[in-house]
Amino acid sequence: MDLQYWPNDALGRREDGKFLQRFLTGRYEQVGGPFVLNIDAGWGRGKSYFLKCLGDQLEGGGHLVARVNAWKTDHADDPLLAVMAAIEDGLKPYAAKKSVREKIDALKHNAGSIVWAGVKGALVGAARRYGGDAVDEIADLAGAPAPPKSDGKSAKRAVSNDISAAVINEVESIADRAARSAIEKFRNAERSIESFKSNMSALLEVAFAAGAKAPFFVLIDELDRCRPPYALEMLERAKHLFDISEVVFIIATDTGQMKESIKAVYGSGFDSARYLHRFFDRTYNFEEPTLDAFLTMLRDRQPIDEAKLSVPEQWTSVQEAILVGIGGFDMSLRDFSQCYDLLERTPF
Repeated sequence: MDLQYWPNDALGRREDGKFLQRFLTGRYEQVGGPFVLNIDAGWGRGKSYFLKCLGDQLEGGGHLVARVNAWKTDHADDPLLAVMAAIEDGLKPYAAKKSVREKIDALKHNAGSIVWAGVKGALVGAARRYGGDAVDEIADLAGAPAPPKSDGKSAKRAVSNDISAAVINEVESIADRAARSAIEKFRNAERSIESFKSNMSALLEVAFAAGAKAPFFVLIDELDRCRPPYALEMLERAKHLFDISEVVFIIATDTGQMKESIKAVYGSGFDSARYLHRFFDRTYNFEEPTLDAFLTMLRDRQPIDEAKLSVPEQWTSVQEAILVGIGGFDMSLRDFSQCYDLLERTPF
């Protein structure tokens, strides 16, 4: 029974999990991948609980699951590192097999090349900002022969023209070499990405042959809490590096908050909603929980010693007293949670 994977399910997220598992596995069997699902829910709607329990349920059904807490990993320079670590953890049940281990090592090598290319590009960009593209090479022109001694204006003009022509020719040569180098770097990056995808597919093929069920699920939580550039790069990595038929991403976000993060990077007038549609194939919304269900969830997570509470006679339970006493005000779930937290922490 799937009940074992959903303890204290006060908000009824088990039904969402059952539906989405059927939808995602059924879609994979009929259409294939890749696929990116966005779980869109505001604060207090149980996103983290849902991903944790859904991951347990998927693993219990034989699927491989990689779990990424983006908020805990946004100190990294590149989110690909966090995803790779999660993939390696998700493949642990099969890592003892030599074939799987070899594929993991090859994949990590590809990932390292992709990350290093980004780091190197950032370093080169910084050098160009502070020193110019060709300072050292142009400086070599200082070794040109000194102009001959002459008091004539024509001689000075001839020397000046010669030096100007030499500088122009050298700059053109440097620009040509830089263009060729940029194209080659681009081609190398493309080859690394294609190798990454190929090795990822080969790795999953070996894991599926060893008994794992397809598809491979990657669950990403807390993305809306990350630094905006990191959150956007995580989406880029998920969409462009993992557009592999065997991989399904489930990304839980407060999409309203994500839109604000995007605007923080691209400006307040940027169409962040349209931008997000580039990454998500489908969005699933949780229903708004009732205050009664939300309070039950809070009491499960932060029990109050009810022996220390005195409930007026007109209220039959602590639950009712809290709902009437606190919930009588028109407040958000976050505000209600903060009030409950104060009540739970208050010494009686």
